[in-house]
Amino acid sequence: MEEKKEILLKSYSYKNKEFGGAKLLVFFLIIIAIIIATFFGIRSSAKANKIAFLEKNPPRLEMVSKFEYGIGTTPVTYKWHLSDDGAGLYEAHVVLYQKDRKFEITNPKLNGVKDYDLEITIDAQKLGLQAGAATLELKVFDKTFYFNGERAEYKLLVDYSAPKLQVISTQHNAVQGGTQLVIYEASDTNLSKTGIEVDNIFFEGFPASYLDSDFATTPKLHACFYSVPLDADFRTTRPKVVAYDIAHNKTTRKFYNKVAPVRYSTLKTQISNAFITKVINPLISNNSERLKKKLDDDSSINNLEENFKLVNEILRKLDRFRISKLLNITPRQQLFSGAFYKPAGMSRSEYGHLLDFIYNNNSLGTLRQLGYQFQSDLPNGELRAINSGTVFYTGELGIYGNFIIIEHGLGLFSIYSQLDKIFVTAGDEIQPQQTIATLGDSGFALNKGVQIEIWLENIPVNPREWWDPRWYNDHVTSKIREAKNSLGINVTHRF
Repeated sequence: MEEKKEILLKSYSYKNKEFGGAKLLVFFLIIIAIIIATFFGIRSSAKANKIAFLEKNPPRLEMVSKFEYGIGTTPVTYKWHLSDDGAGLYEAHVVLYQKDRKFEITNPKLNGVKDYDLEITIDAQKLGLQAGAATLELKVFDKTFYFNGERAEYKLLVDYSAPKLQVISTQHNAVQGGTQLVIYEASDTNLSKTGIEVDNIFFEGFPASYLDSDFATTPKLHACFYSVPLDADFRTTRPKVVAYDIAHNKTTRKFYNKVAPVRYSTLKTQISNAFITKVINPLISNNSERLKKKLDDDSSINNLEENFKLVNEILRKLDRFRISKLLNITPRQQLFSGAFYKPAGMSRSEYGHLLDFIYNNNSLGTLRQLGYQFQSDLPNGELRAINSGTVFYTGELGIYGNFIIIEHGLGLFSIYSQLDKIFVTAGDEIQPQQTIATLGDSGFALNKGVQIEIWLENIPVNPREWWDPRWYNDHVTSKIREAKNSLGINVTHRF
C-alpha cells in the first residue's frame, strides 16, 4: 500500500513538474511572439513612415473665404484650409509683392499636422502699400524628404480712392412702410455697388437706364427704391445714399428726406373652433420638422393658446425669413409698366392693420398685416396679376399655403398666397390682369380669398401706393422727369 502510495506521489510530483515546465514553455513562446510582432510592427511602421517620408504628393490648399480682389482703407481677411494625408504639413509661407517690394505676412511652422486652417488679415495702409497692382502668394510644404510644395498666387488691386456721389432728385417724402425713389450719380473706376441704407437695411441700387431708357446715355446715373419699415423709429431714421468700390471704400451722402408716421387701426378678428381644427393643428403637423426644436424645447405647447402662438409667431417668422432669403437678389431690368392694378373685390384687412385674434373673448395674439386680404368678385374665384413680370417662384409654404411670386424688376415682387389652384410656373412671362390662380383657403387663411403683398427686395411695403396712379405719378414719374430736366436729357420715352 505504501509502495503504491509512493508511486502515486512520484507520479503526482512528476506530473506537476511536467505541468510547470509546460507553463514556462508557453510563457517563453508568448514573449518570443511579442518580440517578433514588435519587431515586424516596428519594421512595418518604419516602412510606412519611410513611404510617407519619401512620397511625392504635394499638400493641398483651398481658399475657404470669399476672394477679395480689391483692398483699400478697410483691412481684408483671407482664409485657407491646408491638408496633407502623407507625412503631414511642414510650414506655410504667405508673402505679398508690390513692384520691387516684398512683405512677409506669415510663416507658421506646422509640425506635421494633417490639417490646418490658415487665416491672414491684410491692412494695406498699415503695410504701406501703394495704390495699384499687387500679388499675394501662398506656399505650403509637407514634411517629406522632398519638401513637396503647393503654391497659389492671387492678383490684387490696392485702391484708396472712394467713389463719388451726387444726389439728383430733390423731394423724398415717405411714410412708414411706404416706398420712395432716389436718383443719383455714382462714379468710380472700380465701382462695386450702390444703394440706400436705412438703419441696418441695405436697398441695392441699379442703373437708371433700367428705370427709363432715356438714361442710357448717362451710365453714371443710378436709381434706387427704398422703404422705411413699419417698426423703424421715424424720428431717428435717416436714409443715406451709399456707394462701394471693389476695395470696400465707401462714400455716404445724406439727402433731403422726411419720414412721416402712420397710425393704423386695430381689427378684432374672431377665431372659431373650426379654424383651430382645420388650420392651426394641420399647420403644426405639416411643419413639425421645421418646428421640431421649438417643440422639443417647450413642453408647455399642449394647449390652444400655445399652439396658436407657435403658428402665428414662430412659423410665420420662419416663413417670412425664407421668403426674404429667396428675394435677396440684385435688382434686374424693369418688367412692369406704370401703376399697378388694384385687385378686384373687397379687402378684409389692409397693410399696417393690427389684427387681434379673439377666441372665447380672450386674445390669442396679434399680427401686423403686411399685405392685403381680398375676397374676389371675379367669376370662379379667379385671381389676376397686378402688373406684368416673370413668375419667380410657385410652391407651398406654411402660413402662405399655395403661393406665387412674380418679379416685376427694379427689386419689386408681388406675392399671392393662400391660393387654391395655380395656373403658372416659374419662368412664365405674365401680362397685367392675366389670370394666374384661383382663390383658396390654404395656409393661415381666415376665409376663402387671397393675401397679396408687395416686397421691395426683401422688405414688405405698402401695396396701396403702387396701385394708386396719383402716388405713382408724384413719386416715380415726376422724379424721372425732374432728373431728365436737371441733366438736360431730351424726353424720347414715356415711363
